Amino acid sequence: MQRFLGTVSLFFFFFYGICIPNVYSRTLPKVAIKKIRVYSLPTGIKIKLNTTGKFFYKSFILSSRKSEKYIVVDIWPAYLPQVRKTISVRHPQVKKIKISQFNRKTVRVAIQLTKKLAYNTKKWKNNLTLFIHSPKPLKRKKKTCILGVKVSYPPPQGLKIIINTRGKPHFKDFILPGFKKLSPRLVIDLWPAYLPKGFMKKANIKHPFVSQLRVAQFNKQTVRIVLSLKISRIPYKISFQENRLILNAFSATASEGSSAILPSILGLKIKKVVIDPGHGGRDPGAIGYKGLKEKDITLKLAYLLKKK
Repeated sequence: MQRFLGTVSLFFFFFYGICIPNVYSRTLPKVAIKKIRVYSLPTGIKIKLNTTGKFFYKSFILSSRKSEKYIVVDIWPAYLPQVRKTISVRHPQVKKIKISQFNRKTVRVAIQLTKKLAYNTKKWKNNLTLFIHSPKPLKRKKKTCILGVKVSYPPPQGLKIIINTRGKPHFKDFILPGFKKLSPRLVIDLWPAYLPKGFMKKANIKHPFVSQLRVAQFNKQTVRIVLSLKISRIPYKISFQENRLILNAFSATASEGSSAILPSILGLKIKKVVIDPGHGGRDPGAIGYKGLKEKDITLKLAYLLKKK
């Protein structure tokens, strides 16, 4: 019995003293993180990690509850020979870099960002390089200088306004309806544009339908041209030719509200207008829950439009 117990005890000593340490040593990561270097580039930041052997890695974007953005890189099997590290970075989009032993076999590199940025990784032998790209600055179009405004009155009762520019800005036009003491206005916005010092900003217009012209710097990017109207609408056309914005206002022989104004605005020569109500016959169109048919409504509207 004593011999049996002695044999068993020797077996346990052998197992715990030799076998288990060997198994434990095999599970320990053999790759160490040697160096971590950070380079500031004109296009962003480069982070280079040197290791002592082969490794695996994965990277992803992580967002915290405090709306903080991180680029996270996990490297395994690996360990940090030293304690947890924090590297401060002087960069507008990157706050700091944290390197820590995430678990027994994994080293985690967390890069804290001010906002989400594009990045890419590159592995070569025992090195891992992470590139964080700075956002490309928006290319703002240079502002166009408004050089001058010329007003002429081609017959019969026409109005031509030429706006000379240094370049070709964007433009849009619209009519603001009259309100209380304010008369209707035809507005033209030019952007990106600016007015030079001493620019003429107001002029009286001698025209049956237009009373005044005003030019102003509406905001930092926009120059606004306003024509005060004597009627609610005027027929006009705007074109851009060789650094010149040209507005032609046409005379309308009919009074305000006349049906002749709309065709002039559209530039059409209308002799006959055909109204097609749609549906009809066997096609009732949409049917309401009380049996109302779409064809009946469109037909009634067509008759009303004809009378107008």
